[in-house]
Amino acid sequence: MSSTDAGPVSLPVIIVEQGRSVPMPGGNLPIESVLLHLDKQSRARSLVVRFPAGFTRDAIGHYVAAEDFLVLDGAIELVGERFSAGDWGWVPPNATRWGFASPEGALVYAWFSQ
Repeated sequence: MSSTDAGPVSLPVIIVEQGRSVPMPGGNLPIESVLLHLDKQSRARSLVVRFPAGFTRDAIGHYVAAEDFLVLDGAIELVGERFSAGDWGWVPPNATRWGFASPEGALVYAWFSQ
C-alpha cells in the first residue's frame, strides 16, 4: 500500500495480508505491525498494530516523538489508564511511559510525529 492508493482499506485485512510479527523491545510477546505511511523528510509515520492477548511491556521509558493512537478493537493499558475500542489517546514527546499491557489483545492505529 502506498500513499497514492485510493479507496477504502480494511485494517484487519491489512494485518492478515501484510502484517509482520516483530518483537517490541521490552515486550513479553511479539506484535504484528504494518507501516501504513512514512514521511521520509520528517520521519512521521502511521501504522496499525495488533497486540496479542496477554501482551505486557514493563519497561519504563519515552519516545522522542509525540504519538496519537486510536484503539480500533480490544483494549490497552498505558500509564495507569485503560483505552478501549473507540478511545483516542495522545502521548506528548519525551513523556514517561510505563505499565503498557493488553490483557485481552487489541488492534491499534498509531501516528508518530517523527
